[in-house]
Amino acid sequence: MPPWLWWTIAALLSWGFWAVVSKLIGDGLSPEHSQALSALGMLPILAALAVRARPPAPGKRRVGLGFAIAAGIVTSLGNLTYYAALQRGEK
Repeated sequence: MPPWLWWTIAALLSWGFWAVVSKLIGDGLSPEHSQALSALGMLPILAALAVRARPPAPGKRRVGLGFAIAAGIVTSLGNLTYYAALQRGEK
């Protein structure tokens, strides 16, 4: 099996588990609290990535940083609206 397929399967399983856990939050937390706590839950992964990260190719770092920050903002907004939809959806 090619390496990209393993990563694809891992992503699907992770997002699937995330969706189930997000649904379990239910009315226990507001969408804002859900997103804030989800962001805190990323800290152990971020710490591990920071320790093991290799330096980027010279000349591409600024562009990569900009796109990564933009992706994080868009992801957070998407998560926030997803949590709001779950909270306001049909039971």
